[in-house]
Amino acid sequence: MSKAPLETDCDKLLFVEGATDSMFYRAFLNHLKVTSVYVQAFDGKQRLLKRTALEDALRPDRLQSKRSIAIMVDADEEPAGTIQSLRNSLKAILDREVVEGVWSDGEPRVGFFVTPDGTSPGEIETLVWNVWSAKSEHAAGKQAVLNHLAAMEEACPDKTAERNRWKSKSPDKGRIAAFLAAAYDEDPRLGAGAREGLFDFDDAGFDRLRTFLLEFTAPPSPQP
Repeated sequence: MSKAPLETDCDKLLFVEGATDSMFYRAFLNHLKVTSVYVQAFDGKQRLLKRTALEDALRPDRLQSKRSIAIMVDADEEPAGTIQSLRNSLKAILDREVVEGVWSDGEPRVGFFVTPDGTSPGEIETLVWNVWSAKSEHAAGKQAVLNHLAAMEEACPDKTAERNRWKSKSPDKGRIAAFLAAAYDEDPRLGAGAREGLFDFDDAGFDRLRTFLLEFTAPPSPQP
């Protein structure tokens, strides 16, 4: 994958939660041949949803110089709450009504996407696991991953202490990491796996996300 561009060379911005998200979306955009996107990683979801941090990121010079700005965030356990939080912040900062998964009109164009699908609990790893594990050629691999994680949980020497359990706090992060521990053990995180081409970005399961990212290149709507 090519070196990350400088912000000054980009007319598009993408805000994500963290470093592995940055690697994942850069790989996806590179696959789509969507260029001139500067990806800014925040220090986790809570900071990305913090209105003061988002307001600082959407400062006037960026709003004047950028063509498109997008925000990618995980639903976790609260898809509706996450969506409403971002809608409220964007309304307060930009005075725009922005709908999840839909680019708003205006200059710059602004959109946000809540993974896995805008309605379900989960995260970007949930979407990727669902897509990867649904392929018939991955049926045996899927079962191997699930068996491994179940065996590790059962093998924990102290199953009574919740903090010591060998069980993923995030099931889908654990599943992706278990797969990548075999497929790319140098770095078994989602972003590195995407960078190494281990996920099929052309799969129909990515249609909604792919469509949103491709809209980065759409021209601004004419203003009345």
